[in-house]
Amino acid sequence: MSQSYVGKARHFFANEVRDSKGIPKSCHRGKVHCVKWNHSGSRLASVSTDAIAALYSVRSSSETAPLQKELEFTEHSDIIDQCRWKPESDKLLATASRDSTVKLWDARSGSKSIRTIKTSGENINLAWSPNGNEIAVGNNNDVISFIDTRKFEVVNQKKNEILVNEIEWNHSGDLFLLTTGDGFVTVLDYPSLEESVSPLRAHTGCTFCIEFDSKGRYFATGGADALVGLWHATELICLRTIGHAEWPVRAMSFSFDGRLLATASEDTYICINFVDTGELVHKIDTSDGTTAVAWHPNQLLLAFSGEGAATGMISLFGIPK
Repeated sequence: MSQSYVGKARHFFANEVRDSKGIPKSCHRGKVHCVKWNHSGSRLASVSTDAIAALYSVRSSSETAPLQKELEFTEHSDIIDQCRWKPESDKLLATASRDSTVKLWDARSGSKSIRTIKTSGENINLAWSPNGNEIAVGNNNDVISFIDTRKFEVVNQKKNEILVNEIEWNHSGDLFLLTTGDGFVTVLDYPSLEESVSPLRAHTGCTFCIEFDSKGRYFATGGADALVGLWHATELICLRTIGHAEWPVRAMSFSFDGRLLATASEDTYICINFVDTGELVHKIDTSDGTTAVAWHPNQLLLAFSGEGAATGMISLFGIPK
């Protein structure tokens, strides 16, 4: 069954997609830091160093530009590092900016934000709890603020003594995980924010990114050692490492069925890996390093953004011929 899945995926990526390097679109004037699909996959959001957030729809029938911009959000005054859709929502988007605010946007309400929450520093990471009631935002002083989305105010904060790169809740919302500059993953009980277990040694260098699969079975970490770690989400043990990159792994995304993991770095390619074994299924050649990747929530369609010559571009890989 596993080899049948891998074989079919390899054939699809090699022979049935429209462009082997993805179909690009110029979307921003600066580097794109994050791309995220909403719950149904009807819209893609992006944020950039140009302080703009944008929403797009996908028109697969378009020969030249399947990604169509619908809205731009321009109220932030500094770099936007992260965005997240409210879980199970197609409409509500949060953005975290270095202007010390988190803004909430409703895709039905045009280009004006519906809420602005002031925070204590320049925001660089963001997560939305599975039940939709809390947003966590971390700043460049490694302070994480927890925002109650029913009150639209900061209700708790946690100061960390070590560099925090990314933050995420597990699927049940009772654990809160942080990737740190010393190569560990810190696991906290939520909402107490007490350590649940001893920090997990994930990488020999800085641990940059963390991503949970849609089924709640696994999470993956990417590090400065150019490795990807695949972890059991409830046992909190490392199941395997994946080593197809040559540069630090900074972005990753699980496919909708949880069987493929796209990983990206400063390498001039994106790796699509088979989760069950770690084997390489496909490489997407890119002109430069990749800053963000996101699988569509119900099809094998990957959105990604790059740097260098690809700065400001968002590409789609997986549009059928």
